[in-house]
Amino acid sequence: MTKKTALRYALSLFGLAVFLFFAANGVYAFEAAGGMQTDVAKPGGNYDANDFQLLESHSESGTNLLYAAGTIKNKSALECRDVQVDVNFYDQSGAKVGDGVDFVSRLAPGQTWKFKVLLDPEATKWQIREIKGDCYR
Repeated sequence: MTKKTALRYALSLFGLAVFLFFAANGVYAFEAAGGMQTDVAKPGGNYDANDFQLLESHSESGTNLLYAAGTIKNKSALECRDVQVDVNFYDQSGAKVGDGVDFVSRLAPGQTWKFKVLLDPEATKWQIREIKGDCYR
C-alpha cells in the first residue's frame, strides 16, 4: 500500500468516526424532522411597512441537516437591498435555543427570493421573527 492510499484510508476512517460520534450524541439526529413545527407567520403576512410578503414556508432536510426555508416576495415598487429573514429556534419545551438569518443583497420589485436558514440541532420548532430590508426610491 502506498503512502497516498494509506492516508486516504486513514482520513476515510477518521471521517466515519467523527460522523458516528456526532450521530450517537444526537447532533445529526433529527427524529423530529418529519414533525418539525414551523410556527411561522401565515403566508401573505406583511412585514416592514408592507414591502415584503411571505409566500410560503417549510422545513427542509439535506445531508443530515435541517433548514427553515421558504419564499419571500418584494411586493413594493422599489428595489430593496440587504433583505434578511430572522428566524428563532425553540426546543420541545418552547424555550428559545438559538436563532439564524439568511439574506440577499438585492431584491427587485416583484422579485421572489428563496431563503434557507440552518436550524440548531436542538430545535424542534422555528418561527420567523422578522423580514426586513432597505427599499430605496
